[in-house]
Amino acid sequence: MAQLDRTCSPSYPGAGCGAAQSGPGAAVGGAGGSLGRGVLITNAWDMAVAASGSPALGRAVSTWKEPLENGATPAELVNQSREFPELFASLYQSGEISGQLDDALTRLHTHYQEEGTRKMRLIAKWTPKAIYLGVMLIVAWMIIKWAMAMYGPGSDLDNAIKGF
Repeated sequence: MAQLDRTCSPSYPGAGCGAAQSGPGAAVGGAGGSLGRGVLITNAWDMAVAASGSPALGRAVSTWKEPLENGATPAELVNQSREFPELFASLYQSGEISGQLDDALTRLHTHYQEEGTRKMRLIAKWTPKAIYLGVMLIVAWMIIKWAMAMYGPGSDLDNAIKGF
């Protein structure tokens, strides 16, 4: 249902997280819709994992069938799993206890969708600026290197001036 910030790739700050945050929003919304249509919770979790595309979530949820059949609640399993952020686990548990799980999943869907969109917009805004700054620094370095070769100590101009 949710791929965590802590599972995001830090190699490109924010990019992995933004993309990952968009997927859980769709997965959580899909799970909420499935529950609203009367789908069993075990099937809803399987569909949500498939929608999220997260192998880590797939591994975590694949171990839940037996505990669920033995009376464990999904909220207990979510809280025990390291794959889910605290916000997700808390809202899921409170929604399950209060009987408002559909509403909690809708709020989670909105949260993850907005957070993913915000991070992707931030990357889209700052990536061109970083590239532009890098190009400017390279050009400035090349100009300084050329000027030092042309006019600096040991250059032909310097030798010509000293010779006179």
